[in-house]
Amino acid sequence: MTARIIDGKAIAAQLRAACTVARHAGKPVIAIKLGASAEGRAAALAHTGAIAGAMEEFDALAVSAGIMRVRTLDDIVEAVEYFIHVPLPAGANLGGITFSGALRGLMLDAAAANGLTFPAPAPATLKRLEAVLGVGTFIGNPLDSGFAGLGSKEVYIECVAALLDDPAIDILLLQEELPRGPGSERKEANLHAVNALAARGKKPIVHVTMISHGLNDYSRALREQLPHIGFMQEVDKTLRAVRAIATYAERARQPV
Repeated sequence: MTARIIDGKAIAAQLRAACTVARHAGKPVIAIKLGASAEGRAAALAHTGAIAGAMEEFDALAVSAGIMRVRTLDDIVEAVEYFIHVPLPAGANLGGITFSGALRGLMLDAAAANGLTFPAPAPATLKRLEAVLGVGTFIGNPLDSGFAGLGSKEVYIECVAALLDDPAIDILLLQEELPRGPGSERKEANLHAVNALAARGKKPIVHVTMISHGLNDYSRALREQLPHIGFMQEVDKTLRAVRAIATYAERARQPV
């Protein structure tokens, strides 16, 4: 047992040193830790032995070493998608645009469940939105742009630009998925326009699907044309990852 503890401390030191190298290189380290339950700890002990330990101990190590700990393998996939394509947020305040009142509600519920908020738009933002939106919309944050956003690229992009310019918003979430075949010209035109906005700006823009959404050759080829925006899967899964990313970003801004 003594040797096991010594090995565990040595591995923790090696992990900390590796994370320091990664942080200096600007590379995130994302990890899942087994053992939130007694049964999970027993499984981790049987499998990895020396690096099994209490979740609290690993969390303390993760904070000090700059590790971003997530809960599921899906969370790692979503976090990697984010890090590849969009910059770290300056904070954790969300902006959102949907085409559906139901998805707007899902975004608000998922934000509350994950300790995130959609701040009220600034007065100047509201004026810009009111100037282009009308009946069938909900002007707020998240914004339900309704048929106005669906029917006009110019209206939709003005809504995106207005929320990006709002000083209270750190990261913008947009309802959309990658098309899996031709026939969605409006959607693809919007995606290209948003990608152009993201290339000029400093705030991250992430598209969020209503449910998990598979890709095919067509959607993967289109995705390559949109390098400055993220595409994440399902609302709660996305906001879980965003919460972890915002916490990581806050720690990454602190001196090493």
